[in-house]
Order: sequence, then C-alpha cells, then structure tokens
Amino acid sequence: MRVSVATFGCKVNQCDSEEFELLLSRQGVEVVGLEDGLDFVIVNGCAVTERANSEVRRFVGRMLREFPGARPVLAGCTARLDSQTVPGGEKTLVLRRKEDLLDCLGLAAGDRISPRQIDSHRRTRVFVKVQEGCSERCSFCVVPSVRGNSKSVEISDAVDRVAEKVREGAKEVVIVGTDLGDYGRGNLVTTNLSELLQRIWDLPGEFRVRLGSIESRHLDRELVRLFASSKKLCRHFHVPVQSGDDAVLRMMGRKCLSAEVAARIRELCGAVPDASIGTDVIVGFPGEGEESFLRTVDFLISLPFSYFHVFPFSRRPGTPAFSMKTGIPDGEMRRRASVLRSIGEGKRKSFAGKFSGQRLQVLSIGDSLTDIGLTDNYIRVKLSRKVRQNRFFNVLMEDSGGTPAAKIL
Repeated sequence: MRVSVATFGCKVNQCDSEEFELLLSRQGVEVVGLEDGLDFVIVNGCAVTERANSEVRRFVGRMLREFPGARPVLAGCTARLDSQTVPGGEKTLVLRRKEDLLDCLGLAAGDRISPRQIDSHRRTRVFVKVQEGCSERCSFCVVPSVRGNSKSVEISDAVDRVAEKVREGAKEVVIVGTDLGDYGRGNLVTTNLSELLQRIWDLPGEFRVRLGSIESRHLDRELVRLFASSKKLCRHFHVPVQSGDDAVLRMMGRKCLSAEVAARIRELCGAVPDASIGTDVIVGFPGEGEESFLRTVDFLISLPFSYFHVFPFSRRPGTPAFSMKTGIPDGEMRRRASVLRSIGEGKRKSFAGKFSGQRLQVLSIGDSLTDIGLTDNYIRVKLSRKVRQNRFFNVLMEDSGGTPAAKIL
C-alpha cells in the first residue's frame, strides 16, 4: 500500500500528520509524496477559517483530477466540521477520530511488517503534542467544537516522547498544543507547563526546545524564569493577541485586555533579552470600527513583536460570532490586513537586523545539504555555504539588506 499525507493548518495538525506517517510506516505502508500509484491521500485539513477550508477543497479537487486512482481520506478539523463541503462524494473517506486510521484504510493493527524509518530530514525539527482541545470559548473560534475540551498528556508520557525523538536524532523539539499553556489543567493530569519543561530540560543530549503558541495569561513568572535561565529553551514565543482594542477583545470573549497583554509582553522581554515574540491578529471582527482598528495598530507598534500573522475575520458555523454582522466590506478588511502585514514585515526586518555583527548559534534545516539555518530566536538565515542538515553551527550574523545572512565560523 502507498499513502501520501498532506497537512494544512497549525502545528498540532503537523504533529498529528507525523504520527500518521509513523503509524503507517510501522505497518509496512510506503509513505510517499504526491505521485502516481497512490492508494490513499490523507488530507489533514484545517477549518479554523473559511479560507483554510477552501484550500482543502481545492487540494482535494486537484488531487481527484491528477491522481484518480487514489482515495482522499479527510482528517483533522475539516473532517469534524466541514466534511460535507469537500468534493469526491462517496470516494472521499472521512476520518473523524485519529485512532480509527488503520480501520479506515482497511489495515489490521496486528499486521505489523518491518518498520520503515521516516526520512532523516524530518528528524531535524519534530513536534510533540502534549495537550489538545480548549476549554475557553472565544466567540470566533471553532476549536472547542472540533477538538473538545482541554486534555493533557501525562507528564511521564510527554517526557518519554521527547526523549524518543532526541534518541532518533532530533535537534529541535517543538512542544505543541491547542491551548498549550493549559497543559496539566485538563482531565486528570495535575502538573503544569513549567514542570514539563524542567523535566525535558534535564534530559541528556544536544537538542533545544521550542514552544508552540501560548496565550499571554499563561506567561507566569515561573515559566518566564525557566526561559531566562536555560539555553536549551528557545527564546521564541508566539503569543496571540487578536486585537489591541478592549471593546473588540470583550466581544471576542478574550480573557486578557490590552493593558494586561502589554504588561506580560514587556515583562517577558525584560526577562528574556532578544526573544522573538510573534502574534496573531484578526482584522474586521464585528464591531471593529476605524478607531478600534487604529488602536490595534498603535498597540502592535508599541510592543516588541518581531512578526505578525494577520487574518481577516472569518465567520465560522457554530460560533457566537457567526451571527454577528461586521458591516465591513471585504475590500476594507483586505486593506486593514495589508496595513498590519506591512508593519509586521518591518518589525521582522528590524528584529533580524539588530543582530548584525553578533555571534549566534543556528540549526541547519532543510534537505540533506542545505544553506538554511534557524536561530533559537526564530531568525531564518542564509548560510555562507552548504552544510549537512540537522547540525548546530556558530555563525556571525551579517547585514544583507534583505534575507538575513550568516557566515559559518
């Protein structure tokens, strides 16, 4: 059997796809890219926005035309929320529970054949999911309805998963979750993210740990102290703010208003110098007038963010915001998104530029031979020569005027 896995959306989906590939490989299934002779294509889809769902629909339609012998297997949030909108009719299988993958493909769990290793380049940066679901109820978000309430992996199991990835050769482990900072507060697990990171930090080996997205309310002093004191923990935080206007934040059902978010971000930067801090922002949310938008602009400019992910508001079925009227034309939403993306690009360049002439460590990422490196504080650099992937190098950052560049020392 030959299977391909296509992934859309967040790091949690990427982690799930890696688990699919590993499970299938251990069953003797050949996991390949999109090519002729496929039996199935697992489409791990995202339904957080209508645009993401449209990308999944277009991909499945193209796949059906180009690879008519393969059956699509719809997985992820799209399978739970929007499967009826995806083309293919009865040919498209729907996998609503990850645990049912083998049954869905007609494989018996006992039919284990010689395991096949996932390609070595995939061991450079790996994802370990320690939490899933969300118990919050932001008015725009479908995640609770498609992934359920917050659930955490037992701390010993989580640490074992990381240790296994490190033994397999991973140099960077990305800890991910739907609401990562809620780790240890869901189901019967009683711990917290700081304790988990401390246990991971104590593992032997040459590797580093990066966090996935984390809400500002979870940036407590214990967690910040850990990052300030360990070189194994990457100085990189992705902290969604969604808006800088308090009236909009209240309508979104967000837990933290702008002043508290700003205080947490500034405290984090003070404790962890040169940290990269990214964020998510929604433009055009119902009630966001021009003054609200300008307050968001001022808020984002005033804080030391190093990049933005900007999303025009997307009305999603089953959310409170679905029935809210925006009154904002699509063209205006695109304009606002363009304004914020331009500001975010300026911040990205400014952040990378301040390290010109400094020595940093990078991890070589990409194919077996690569000239791309990634710093712990999330600067993607072009290296002065090609090197083997999955290696740490000390570099001298250079002012290239465009893509950050670095000379290998």
